[in-house]
Amino acid sequence: MAPPVTVKAMTVTGRPCTVMRTPGAPSTSAGWASAPSRAPVLARVAISPAPRTTMVPLGLRARSSASGASKASSPAMSPRPAAARNASTTSRAAASAAVTTGVQHLFKAVYAGGVPQQTLELVHLRASQVNGCSACVDAGVKSATKAGVSSEKLLTVAAWYENPLFDDAERAALALAEAATRLSDRPGAVTDEIWAEAARHYDERQLAALVLMVAITNFFNRLNTTLRVPAGTAWD
Repeated sequence: MAPPVTVKAMTVTGRPCTVMRTPGAPSTSAGWASAPSRAPVLARVAISPAPRTTMVPLGLRARSSASGASKASSPAMSPRPAAARNASTTSRAAASAAVTTGVQHLFKAVYAGGVPQQTLELVHLRASQVNGCSACVDAGVKSATKAGVSSEKLLTVAAWYENPLFDDAERAALALAEAATRLSDRPGAVTDEIWAEAARHYDERQLAALVLMVAITNFFNRLNTTLRVPAGTAWD
């Protein structure tokens, strides 16, 4: 097979970038690869063995009372013995602790990646907005405010595209977050142009941290919307 050739392309933000194409490959995304490869970033997504003791994942409790009430009132459901309820509670607590530990490892890797805290907060907030997670949007606004994100940015992050308040690095991170969240919109949602623009502003370690933050945010968005966790819920 002939070696790849280097050509010029344009990113989604209108900036030129260098990409490589394999001669003879079909004119689809399969034949293209961004000049900054994604493969090294995968190796950077390593989880530290030390947990973040201050991070507690979002709750799994919102539906418990409602579902418990409906089951107790259903004629087809007989009350379970106290011992069974206690054993079930203990089992759920153990599972929750295991999940908490795993999530703490992920967050430790994210915050050790060298991405500015405000950028991480914006990424979390925007992905949560796309997924319509009320609890995560509410918590994200509060966290972003504590991190120093201006109220103007918080009010306009949903339409950041032509907003000069966001610098090029933040715009690249937000574009990556949206694409990685909207995977069902089209095959290959995270295009080479989006990746190349992100790689122009962030090194491999930072890209890994951004990808992890988007993944964790989507994880919690799905938990909280499925369990109907309301906005304003406090996790302690």
